[in-house]
Amino acid sequence: MTKGFTEHQIEAIHRHLTDAEYKNPEAVLQVDSYGGAVNDVRSEETAVPQRSSVMKLQYQTYWTWGTDADKNGFFDYRDAEKDPEIAGPHLRWIRNFYQDVYKPTGGVPAVVDPAFPATKDANTDGCYINYPDVDISDPTLNTLGQPWHQLYYKNSYQRLQRAKKLWDPHNVFRHEQSVAVPAAK
Repeated sequence: MTKGFTEHQIEAIHRHLTDAEYKNPEAVLQVDSYGGAVNDVRSEETAVPQRSSVMKLQYQTYWTWGTDADKNGFFDYRDAEKDPEIAGPHLRWIRNFYQDVYKPTGGVPAVVDPAFPATKDANTDGCYINYPDVDISDPTLNTLGQPWHQLYYKNSYQRLQRAKKLWDPHNVFRHEQSVAVPAAK
């Protein structure tokens, strides 16, 4: 967040945190103050280019399984793999919450960019890579069309790809949203 919440965001946050249909006392929106000396570093001097932040938001929901769907004697993530409805209500709630807060910018905390007119009044500056979220790669959830790497790295992605090619050319260290080794020309 580069400035305070909009009226739309305040209403969406209130609506989802007070949703009587979703009863989970462990569902939160954590708002961290940010800025100060962090913002003194120039965007191009670090892998994290968001240097105009005043807040960082963390959407969180926690739950216990309560069902041993795979009958192994434990309540764990394997139960949710066996029965997706164990996690289903929680994932639906948090996705709907996030989508609603950022609805004016296509369901994501957009980076202001003239190529995306919906971002011109955005009070956000993308996403913080330490909170990876594969949903921003999903075009049904990210309807703005800003690619995930722009949301995380803004204009630094190609520079980071060059570093990746130098230090990890075989792409040993990777996940769904890691910096990719640039394609050979």
